[in-house]
Amino acid sequence: MIRSRRIVLVPFCALAQGIRAQGIVRNYPAVVTPVISCLSEHNVNIHQMPCPELCFDRLIRRPKQKSAYADERCQLGYASAANLVTAQVEMYMSNGYEVVAIMGIEFSPSCAVSLITGPPPKRIQPGQGFFIEALSHALRAKGKNIPFIGIKTSKPEDAVRELRILLKEEG
Repeated sequence: MIRSRRIVLVPFCALAQGIRAQGIVRNYPAVVTPVISCLSEHNVNIHQMPCPELCFDRLIRRPKQKSAYADERCQLGYASAANLVTAQVEMYMSNGYEVVAIMGIEFSPSCAVSLITGPPPKRIQPGQGFFIEALSHALRAKGKNIPFIGIKTSKPEDAVRELRILLKEEG
């Protein structure tokens, strides 16, 4: 059998919803099935990125806004994780792999791609989580232009649609 050389990097919680903050897992108890099924259907390798929040906080934790992770210790952790993932992306690419996309989880203070949760009255705001910000910056610094796709667990079909477009164009 021929090895697939396409890969998508997914946030840790796309494969392990049980590690997310308490009270926010509503749609998928473990795996964000539509996204993972799409990748499997297209024979795309799945790389699970680290969850920086597990390093800063406890496994059982309350939901927090982005500002809760703005301190220096967390920022150094985000930078370290972003550098690790960037090195892994470079390794894949230098060995002939196609990094199709990097995915994040919307509304996450760490992994949001385009929407974060803010304070009232405007709870949903445009913005990226700290890890995605650090990762996109690290990749740009290395000249890597990889699409980012945000997963809304309440509406994963949007992310699946974006994935399918990329997989058809690049497959």
